[in-house]
Amino acid sequence: MEKWVPVSDKKKFIRWFLNQYRLKKLEVKKLFDFLLAHEQLLERVHFTDKANPNGRTFFISTICSETKPFEFHKRSKIMNHVEESIQDLRLNSKERIYIVLHFRGKMFCHPYMNVRENIKQEMRIEQDPPMLFRILADIYLDQSLLMHRLAELEQAIDQCLESGNKVQFMQLSEEKKKIQQELDSLL
Repeated sequence: MEKWVPVSDKKKFIRWFLNQYRLKKLEVKKLFDFLLAHEQLLERVHFTDKANPNGRTFFISTICSETKPFEFHKRSKIMNHVEESIQDLRLNSKERIYIVLHFRGKMFCHPYMNVRENIKQEMRIEQDPPMLFRILADIYLDQSLLMHRLAELEQAIDQCLESGNKVQFMQLSEEKKKIQQELDSLL
């Protein structure tokens, strides 16, 4: 984890969250109450936007989201009952706990951003477009520039034909041929 969030901040956020949003599954409040009552567990809680495939991840939704109300993923097992997940927390109190919340406006919610972990890494990923997009953008830009130059050359060649400038016509025709070959290689 790149960011350490104090237990007091996690408690404050959970209380704020429960006051601001209505959960799709009301029993999830028991889970939050259980975490609030056990600071040693709350120390291992990480609010994040992605599931951890090797850990325990809770997916919790509010009524304003279009996702499932509640799921608990533990490695390859998925549970939908809050009581089972609380029991798992009791039995495995040393493992990390990841919570993925689904609620409207979460990326603009300051209280959530204060407890969300891996912010720098996710922001870097959001700012850096994937390599394939950069390559496609470069190809598109090259293609656009070549097509623009091709249009300019065609206009200049037409002017040479009208004026009878044979030397310039040959030079421009040769350049047009090279650009057309480059353009064909991009397509």
